[in-house]
Amino acid sequence: MRRNTVIISLIILAGFFQPASSQKFNAGFYSGINFSDIQGQNLDGKWRSIPGPVTAFRFGYDFNEKLGLQTGIDLLSVFYEHLSYSRYSGTEFYLSSLIAPYYDPLAKTDFSFLRFPLFLRYSVPGIIKLDIKTGLLYSRVKDYSLNLPSYYSQPKPAMHDIAYCFSAGLSYQLTGGFTASLSYGYMAGTEKILPEMKYRHGSSEFVFGISYDIFNKDRNKNVENKPDTTDSRLSYTLIGGMNVSGNLSSKFRDKYSLNTGTTAGFLVNYSLSRNTSILTGVLFESKGYSLSDSSTSFFRYVQSGDLKYNVDTKTDIDYFTFPVLFDFRLGSRKMIFIQAGPYVSYRMNAHCSGEAFYTARSLNDYRVIKKTVSDDIEGQIKKMDCGFQLGGGVSVPLKKITSVDLNISWRSGIMDLVDDSVFNNNYDRKNSGTVIKNGTLSLNIGIKIPQKG
Repeated sequence: MRRNTVIISLIILAGFFQPASSQKFNAGFYSGINFSDIQGQNLDGKWRSIPGPVTAFRFGYDFNEKLGLQTGIDLLSVFYEHLSYSRYSGTEFYLSSLIAPYYDPLAKTDFSFLRFPLFLRYSVPGIIKLDIKTGLLYSRVKDYSLNLPSYYSQPKPAMHDIAYCFSAGLSYQLTGGFTASLSYGYMAGTEKILPEMKYRHGSSEFVFGISYDIFNKDRNKNVENKPDTTDSRLSYTLIGGMNVSGNLSSKFRDKYSLNTGTTAGFLVNYSLSRNTSILTGVLFESKGYSLSDSSTSFFRYVQSGDLKYNVDTKTDIDYFTFPVLFDFRLGSRKMIFIQAGPYVSYRMNAHCSGEAFYTARSLNDYRVIKKTVSDDIEGQIKKMDCGFQLGGGVSVPLKKITSVDLNISWRSGIMDLVDDSVFNNNYDRKNSGTVIKNGTLSLNIGIKIPQKG
């Protein structure tokens, strides 16, 4: 993790110390949609993702073409709805007859926020810019509505929150000092929403915006790009693709099967020599595995306890991944490449879904009970993962402007993903036989961002 941080910091500092000819103020209006993603473990139902509006006015200052600060004021509405799964008397029949359980609305909570962001922005120069922003959001509840069951107390929610935020997007400079942008952001709060519950605010946001350069007399002129040794060594690639993942552990591997997911993000390539470079960046990855066997747990294979279910579930884990890869180019045209190096991943979400069946027998009856599983298991999966990556591919040039990389890679995790809090002690962990490690095969397409001439 330290190595990743140092390399990313050096790249950002390289952008900071560029000539300050492009220093400017800008203001913009942004609007979009958010999808609620409440944070916290939930083992008795599921949270439904409901869309809500996002409106923002942002004010920024650019130190140069690559680095800047942004603040402003946002108006955000977030809608949460929790559905508990339960069984009524008609779900248990003799002779294995099954009726799926229904969902009973447990809680509906709506919040409107005034948010005050402070972001650090890093932009990748090009015909189309890649904009990366990270920072904090101070939120104040403007209005709220709680609809909890009668057996819950009706407490007042936390009226303030501080959230971490990360966003990435594309922007294009229009004529007359205007810039259009489209971005995706992920926000996770730090304060509990209600004192009696361990949930925190969270959402994913898609936002479109138009900004305008203020006090910039040269907004209608082409900015001259002076040659720079750092820029000549840097290149940037947008990544997207799919992956197949599963449990890499040797213990009870036959109990688990594969999942499919997606990968998206960007990589920064810094050239060390003619055929060698180092890559780092940020990837959003959806990984996981499936479980199909008799178990006392829905997300891991466990045989302790009396109550055993026939489990058929899928566990999805979303990560931000930070790789550090060495890239080796082969041949005179450098079209074939090999990449290898470590990575560190930070977990955002973990969810287990599927079905589980329990057989109840007695002298007088025989019943099969079906349970629909939809559990947020964030508290049972570790926040961090790390491992090694090996891959390669082919780079295809396009009209000497850009290139397309076709890449296949294998990522092997070295950490047990199950959190220590799941076990009572080390003896319990050792004898449970539970070891889950990420193994991921990815097939990606990368498009190099054209640089300004």
